[in-house]
Amino acid sequence: MVQTVLEEDNPTPEFFSEAQSKGTAITKYMKECRAHHLARVEAGKVSPLKSLIYTDMLSSYRRIKDHAFNIAEVLVGEK
Repeated sequence: MVQTVLEEDNPTPEFFSEAQSKGTAITKYMKECRAHHLARVEAGKVSPLKSLIYTDMLSSYRRIKDHAFNIAEVLVGEK
C-alpha cells in the first residue's frame, strides 16, 4: 500500500481513510490485549518479568502504529 502511494504524485483520500481505520483497529486490538493481559496478571498466571516484557512490546507496537500514521498524514498533506 505505501509503495503504491509513494509512486503516485497525489495520494488518494482512500489511502488516508484506510490508514485511519487500520490505526483505529490496531489501537482497539492493543487495548483488548492489554485488558486480557491484566486479567492474567490479576489471576497470578504471569510472572512480573514476563508482564513487563509483554507491556513493553504492546507499547512499542502502538508507537510503531503512531509513527506509520504520522507518515500517512505527511503523504496526504495532513501535517
